[in-house]
Amino acid sequence: MPLEADAARCGTAMLFEPGRGLHPAFKTGALAARVAAVDNRARTLESDNFLIHYSLRAWHRVHTEPGDSALVRAADSLFTLLASLPDGPRDSAVYARLDSAHYPHPAYILKTRDYFESARAYYVGTLGMLPPSSSALSVQYNVSPSLNRKFPVDVVDVGTVDSFFAGETYAVTYPPPDLSIAFENDFICRTSLDANGRIRGDSIKSRLSGEVIHNYAAEWELGIKVTAFHEFYHAVQFTYIPRVTTYHAWYEISATGMEERNAGEVNDYLQYLPCVLYNHERIPLTSTLQGPCTHYPMYGQAIFHQYLSKALDSAFDVRVWDQLRRNGDALKDGLETAFAKYGQSMATLYPDYASQVFFAGKRFRPPGPSFTSDIPLWPNISMDSVDLSSAAADRVITLPVLTFGVLKVKWGPKAYARTLQAKVASGITRIHASADTSIVEHLLETRIALGPPRDGFDAYYLVLPNPSYTEKATVEIKESDAQFYAYPNPVRTLAPATLYFSQGRDMAFPSQVRIYGENGRLVRTLEFTSPDQSMTWDLHDAGNQTVKPGLYYYRLAQESLKVLVVLR
Repeated sequence: MPLEADAARCGTAMLFEPGRGLHPAFKTGALAARVAAVDNRARTLESDNFLIHYSLRAWHRVHTEPGDSALVRAADSLFTLLASLPDGPRDSAVYARLDSAHYPHPAYILKTRDYFESARAYYVGTLGMLPPSSSALSVQYNVSPSLNRKFPVDVVDVGTVDSFFAGETYAVTYPPPDLSIAFENDFICRTSLDANGRIRGDSIKSRLSGEVIHNYAAEWELGIKVTAFHEFYHAVQFTYIPRVTTYHAWYEISATGMEERNAGEVNDYLQYLPCVLYNHERIPLTSTLQGPCTHYPMYGQAIFHQYLSKALDSAFDVRVWDQLRRNGDALKDGLETAFAKYGQSMATLYPDYASQVFFAGKRFRPPGPSFTSDIPLWPNISMDSVDLSSAAADRVITLPVLTFGVLKVKWGPKAYARTLQAKVASGITRIHASADTSIVEHLLETRIALGPPRDGFDAYYLVLPNPSYTEKATVEIKESDAQFYAYPNPVRTLAPATLYFSQGRDMAFPSQVRIYGENGRLVRTLEFTSPDQSMTWDLHDAGNQTVKPGLYYYRLAQESLKVLVVLR
């Protein structure tokens, strides 16, 4: 599948140098000098919490629908009537007359108001986050100083007001002291005006694997909704952190996660997933750098935010931003302090997240409900493979911080058991999966026996997470230094209740395996009859009763006893 090289984006991240603070061109006091439209007058829709400023002419003419035709005719007539006035006074006079005549606002502006009010109601009213407020009446337009002080949203052609945002840019949230939002007027980019003053350009679209998900110039209401929820969350973030010195990935991860939570039908985030799911073993979760697909994968990493809203609760991110406000915007501490409130940590959450992301796409059937119903829509996750019949199976896998690998383990006719030794990587998951069924085993140890797959499967998969913020992880596959293992260990009596035994390379056949209870009583005797046999134990004793949780011992022939832990 192709990567989405030209995925549309939020302009806010462009204001900051990756992993650093505000771009020098946007330091305090420099913003007005970048704005080409500063002399334009605007019409204003005032709502409970917002001032929505917009234009009905030239570059910044807001999108209108057939239902707005009376307003458009009136505005065009007034512009013609007042043509002798200079631009600024003419614009002001037109909009004053439209307001005094009580002409309605365009559908595009009414929807913009509705979705911004909905975003504020959710973030501030429902979640209890800090309400953004701005000292600016407008950044892009000249407006009446008598307007009430509310949060300004300037609806403009984003790429025209500043060529820095040329391309498929939805909107820009400027941080304090110019806290405001420049919002795309029609979801058309790289614009020009034709001889009749009509806007021409390219539609802003979201795409997945070359297929268009949405054309926002046509489906403008979806574009307004997803952008309003995303950008107003940036305004909330800047209320917690008024002076951003390090623009870390959580700014975009959380804004995209909240966008998907509140505008789930839009699925704009899907366009960023190929970069993440095809490169999960080399793109750190919190990277702010450009990915191999030429855009920034932190938008796609929002699936971790989606996961956390299910694994913790819908208000977990309030705790994150509360802590970031207290600790000077230190991300690791902000996340870990928030996770600790739930008795969790990155070390416990990230491995579980990685094992669920394994089921991206339609290749395998998840064993239970996922953290998002969208997971079948995702691209299939990429994976490496190891054939235990080959000498080339012995290898070392290196995982950067906060990444995970997926390894397909194949067992051929000449295969023999090997040992997987993990350093730093923890919470490894073994998955036997097919299109019909999946069995997930969470492995507690970092030294794992690689043996044959379960009956009915020709391979199994290992999800290898590195939940560390600072240390690289290594996973080494090598010849077994002990020839015989039971796995998984510990094993649970809950379904699937099966224990596997790996064969040693030089094992004699037949060979018996005896399992003893903690009191030394013989619980069960099993037998390897041939090199082709996959030895399993169903955790039943000789009387066909499920064994109780506890400590057990097992032994092959006359070898020394090994310990087995059985959990409920």
